[in-house]
Amino acid sequence: MLKKGFPILIILAVLFYSSCKRELAIPSWEAEVVAPLISSSLKIGDLLTDSLIEKNSNGSFVIVYQQDLFSLTIDSMLEMQDSATKYTARLDSLDLGIISVTNSLSIGEMANNLSSEEQAIIQLLTIFSLPTDQTFEGVSTSDTIDFTTYFETVTLSKGIFVLEIDNDLPFNLTNIEIEVRNISDGEVIGSTSIPSIDAGESHSEELILDGKTIEGVVEVALVNLDLILPAGSKIDTSDAITFTASQKDFIIESATAIFPEQSVINLANEQLLKLDGLYLNSVSVKSGEFLINVVNTLEDTLYLNYQIPLSTNGSKAFSAYIAVPPKTTVDSLVFPLDGYSLDLTGLNGDKENVMYHYLEGTIKYTGKVITLSKSDSVEVYYALKNIVPEYATGYVWDDIITFGSNTIDLDIFDKLASSPINALQFDSIDFNIELSNEIGIVLQAGISNITATNSFTGASFSTSVSAVTLLAPEDILPITPVIEKIEFPNDDAKGIIEILPNKIDYTIEVFINPQSIVPWPNPQNSGTDFIHFGSEVGAKMNLEVPLGLVANGLILTDTLGFELDDDASLAETEGITLKLITYNGFPISSNFQFYFLDDNNSVIDSLFTEKGYLESGSVDAITNKVSSSTRSEFLIDLSDTKVENLKLTKNMLIIADFTTEPTATPLKIYEEYGLEFVLTGEFILNVDDL
Repeated sequence: MLKKGFPILIILAVLFYSSCKRELAIPSWEAEVVAPLISSSLKIGDLLTDSLIEKNSNGSFVIVYQQDLFSLTIDSMLEMQDSATKYTARLDSLDLGIISVTNSLSIGEMANNLSSEEQAIIQLLTIFSLPTDQTFEGVSTSDTIDFTTYFETVTLSKGIFVLEIDNDLPFNLTNIEIEVRNISDGEVIGSTSIPSIDAGESHSEELILDGKTIEGVVEVALVNLDLILPAGSKIDTSDAITFTASQKDFIIESATAIFPEQSVINLANEQLLKLDGLYLNSVSVKSGEFLINVVNTLEDTLYLNYQIPLSTNGSKAFSAYIAVPPKTTVDSLVFPLDGYSLDLTGLNGDKENVMYHYLEGTIKYTGKVITLSKSDSVEVYYALKNIVPEYATGYVWDDIITFGSNTIDLDIFDKLASSPINALQFDSIDFNIELSNEIGIVLQAGISNITATNSFTGASFSTSVSAVTLLAPEDILPITPVIEKIEFPNDDAKGIIEILPNKIDYTIEVFINPQSIVPWPNPQNSGTDFIHFGSEVGAKMNLEVPLGLVANGLILTDTLGFELDDDASLAETEGITLKLITYNGFPISSNFQFYFLDDNNSVIDSLFTEKGYLESGSVDAITNKVSSSTRSEFLIDLSDTKVENLKLTKNMLIIADFTTEPTATPLKIYEEYGLEFVLTGEFILNVDDL
């Protein structure tokens, strides 16, 4: 603390004598002025970082330090890679529905193609019975079958027309030759020969239509037909032959048709998810999305339905339903998966990391004629993306995670770090690595290397500690972590701390499901490992050092502000003497020195030619506590050089080395312990010169 009394006294003296009459003689004498320069005290917080010091109930102190070493959360343990599927559907299985068209050809209609004589006979037979057998040979006629309620044209790569003929006439038909033709150009698309069809009987023929184009209206031509009328026959011109045409096994190249509702995509799939080292039977999604892209080249609206049947969110399974208009591309349509639980045991519940899903694409009946062909396609890309699990169950394959080459910068002993090796000897040290497991996996963790270093002195100390096992906690929210400590033996702890380290390097190895504890093979889809979002495996370093110590050359440094208000006033002094009074309440004796620092904090001089010495406080032999502070007084006559350097001084640096008294017994440091000092200056002024 800088006292300002001395400059004020000078000013008052000058003002007083300048007010006197000029003709009077000015008396001459010397005046002694005492001015305080620094007053301060050092407590335990000046030795160590006070934020790390805790006070016991008896008033003694303990250094308590804690440092996180690592943490392993679900984000790094359970990384679900994006899973994508690309599927292209062609219209190979395009369906026209059930096609069945019936038409009939009566005797009256057939007679139109007979000769006039034959027509006269037919007319007579409508009235009279035939006296003898009569055969009408080479009868030819035709009829049409209309498919336009189904299609206008259809081109087949393969297919069969089933032609069924019902003979409802009262006589037999023989030598039947039939051709099926397209109306527009008369192209024969199928033909057949039938030896005979008895009266009242039916006959079915399959016409192969591979590679054929069929029009909506076709002609069924009876190229030849022999009618055999037995004696006694009587004709009803309304009697007829009935034709029924239907399709079989159509594989369509293209069609202009009215399509019925049908599925063009029907894809059920078990998808293996990419989960390295993880064998999961379920996962609950905290956040994530289902993304789908669709390219629809059809002339019809495509209705897509994606489902994950073995998923739940409340009472519903995940599904995404979209309608894609004709000739349209849909990009990056997103559906949230948040809150869904996914079963990853496959359709039959006997797998791991397998998600069963289903994609269906349909076109619906509209009653409109559209054209579809084999060249038309539907391309679908869909993916699960950015999945962040909330909870997962299963089994985690044994693995090793190494947290190595890590460094902790310690500031506990910053003010003591330049002390020599073994300058401090602590009574006892509690030093451990505390491990915490909130993840439902058995772990082992060990310190394969820990090295403490004092970079000021070059001292170092290395050791290692055996692994400990952390069992899995109970799967009950909130998770109660399993905690284990790796304790350092007291000798190792003292070896690390007593070099007053400012750096600690360490390597920690974490063994996940080590086979020595949880043997493989994995219990198929019945693993009991679990992970909750936000749960972690962590390690922290705990250090507790009771301030019961032996000091031998412990070095303390501290810097105090110092600046004279008006260094010009020192020019009128004939002598300066500094007085330093100290009260040492620590049980530690000290050799010390004050250094003058300029505005760059460079040393320009020292207070003492040789270091000063402070006796420790008086220690009670029974209580081992300081019973009274020891007062010391130092008078320092400043040389002219030191006076000039004092003018330039901006800060005072104190360097002290301490030794406990007595040295054999570790002494505790208490709250009331401290070192007080007052630095004053005695200035002799020559008033005659004013």
